[in-house]
Amino acid sequence: MIALIAHEAGHAALGVDAARNIERRLSQMGDRSSCDQLESEANALAREIIVRDTRLDSQYDVDTNYGERDGARFP
Repeated sequence: MIALIAHEAGHAALGVDAARNIERRLSQMGDRSSCDQLESEANALAREIIVRDTRLDSQYDVDTNYGERDGARFP
């Protein structure tokens, strides 16, 4: 159970990293000519990061064989 919790914490850490990356990148965007443009570009940027994070999250499961390589066992 401890290994499973540690594995899931790895997933959580990837999500937190993605959220921080979104926050950092949004804060660097600067001014835009309209609110609509800002919204569109901010959403595109966040989607790009989320897609990347989803791939990293899936790769994490592949690399750890869904936690089994770290000692997680599922009943």
